Amino acid sequence: MFKVLIVEDDIITAELIKQFALKSPELEVVKVIHDGIEAVEYLNRNLVDILFLDVNLPNINGLEILESITASPQIILCTSDINYGPQAFENNATDYIVKPLEYVRFLKSVNKALQNLNEKPFITVEHDNIFIKTNGRLVNLSFNDILYVEALSDYVNFCTKEKKYIVHSTMKDLELKLPISKFVRVHRSFIVNLNKIEIIEDSSITINKNYISIGSTYKDAINQRLNLL
Repeated sequence: MFKVLIVEDDIITAELIKQFALKSPELEVVKVIHDGIEAVEYLNRNLVDILFLDVNLPNINGLEILESITASPQIILCTSDINYGPQAFENNATDYIVKPLEYVRFLKSVNKALQNLNEKPFITVEHDNIFIKTNGRLVNLSFNDILYVEALSDYVNFCTKEKKYIVHSTMKDLELKLPISKFVRVHRSFIVNLNKIEIIEDSSITINKNYISIGSTYKDAINQRLNLL
């Protein structure tokens, strides 16, 4: 099932979206939030597949929320203003629905999101870079820009200095695709760029002020890969 988060300050509209979602056996509504700041906090701690997001929220609006989160769910903006369309797609929204909501229009947006979610994960490696498919787009990442990759359930998180990219994939598949001359697995949840390691101390690695644990079963492999004096 795909996890759905509803962020809507109008209680009646939020309940309507929830009831619409409950009609789809593929969807699971994990939470309903009525405040923008609470939504940002939740999204930065939890992964969801589909986000129904009201544009006009107290404290922080929907478009500002999109700029504040690192995750990339399928975003369906809900708005009373038809003029938000261009901004919705500039922010990589899957679709936007104009209020008042109707089930047929809701279903069209959901089907669009599900089609994107059900697409085969796309990761392809070139000479010095990797193409990843995230949020319906192909992104070209240079190996040199990747600090580390973190496992997130059925997803992986490519971490660079500027941004994080969440891709539907497994660490096992990714480990086979990344060049062993540049990357090493240090934990069941982490693959790191060898050239980005700053400090190795006890059972952790420091990369760009991030502390990454070293799994006990990976220590020997890491030592073999390092150029030690």
